[in-house]
Amino acid sequence: YITKNHYAALNMIANNAWERPIYFAVTTGPESYLGLQEHFRLEGLAYRLVPLKYPKNENPNVLGAISTDIMYENVMEKFQWGGMDAEREIYMDENNRRMATNIRLQMTNLAEGFTKAGAPERGLEVLDLLLRSTPSHNVPYTRVMLPVVELLSEISMDSSLPEAERAKAGQLAKQVGTELFTDLTEDVTYFLSLEDDFYVSSEQSIQVAMAVSQRVAGALQDALPEDAEVAAMGERMQQLRADNSARQRGEYSDPPTFDPDAGR
Repeated sequence: YITKNHYAALNMIANNAWERPIYFAVTTGPESYLGLQEHFRLEGLAYRLVPLKYPKNENPNVLGAISTDIMYENVMEKFQWGGMDAEREIYMDENNRRMATNIRLQMTNLAEGFTKAGAPERGLEVLDLLLRSTPSHNVPYTRVMLPVVELLSEISMDSSLPEAERAKAGQLAKQVGTELFTDLTEDVTYFLSLEDDFYVSSEQSIQVAMAVSQRVAGALQDALPEDAEVAAMGERMQQLRADNSARQRGEYSDPPTFDPDAGR
């Protein structure tokens, strides 16, 4: 069956004859895309419907293709940040933070598109703007920043770039990665301190936080192998894994496997 809103959208597409651009917001979700994702071209925070069919994108966060030049102009010259980029702290409610997360994700997709196309210098420009425009004191870092750390680390090792730009990428990678790593590992430390029932219910959060922390540490170790602070991250991860294993061997070590259905 087809719902009325989908019928209305299909009717507009059928009668538009490509005379005016049609866009789908990146925030609406696949149920609103009418199966047209192969004909999407990302130009900012919206996909433009075009009479072309693109292969499946290697980036799971992108549908169709990215128009890097158009999106670059939109992001670098037309985006307005509404005070989110202020040096002082401002209040960002939950909805605004979610939108900022979406902006970070799409700008990272653009930077990755440039890097894969052989233009890492533009990718670095986009990521630099991202960090300046969505500072962590207004929009705290979450695991969506992991691709930023990994991409900056990759750019810092690109021999085609001047040394100054490589150094800048490495510095930004360390700055973001250190803050993200600290936040996540502090979360894990907190979970490990909880009483048994709460600790067990936090298992998924612990695994996600540790997986992201490990990838952050790995990316920075590749980019900055001589950095003592980065090396300490690897040691911190080893300690956290040991602490988590010890915690798992606590009350639930006999029997060795905790059964959530026991006693039902």
